[in-house]
Amino acid sequence: MNTGKIRLAEKIINDYCQVMQVADVSLYGISDSLLGYSKTQIKQAIMTAISELGLDEVDYRESLVQSYLHLARFIPEDKAEITRRGQEAILSGNINHPDMHLGETAIQIINEIKLEMESLREEMSAYLSRKRDEQHE
Repeated sequence: MNTGKIRLAEKIINDYCQVMQVADVSLYGISDSLLGYSKTQIKQAIMTAISELGLDEVDYRESLVQSYLHLARFIPEDKAEITRRGQEAILSGNINHPDMHLGETAIQIINEIKLEMESLREEMSAYLSRKRDEQHE
């Protein structure tokens, strides 16, 4: 594969990993404004890196797959704010919390994120399957 393409993929992945280190990935709904690249660029970089891995690099491959799935947690800033505030209200246990009205919307957004994660899982599974088939040809 093109060395320049591989280097760019590495840079994108490294930058994305730095964002994930500072973002609270335990929460659903992180502002995509934190990403330095589009989700499409990050996905392509991860696929490029996976395609270059040897068979013995299982741990790194799994880390890349998980990073791919975590992309679903990055959403538009306005939705991320609603999700953050709604989650905080629900987790407070206080029915009179000033943001409790955002709880239902936050849950809907979280469910959308979970659906996207599942879609990304299927996308990655299909990609890995194609790569395995190519290696056996």
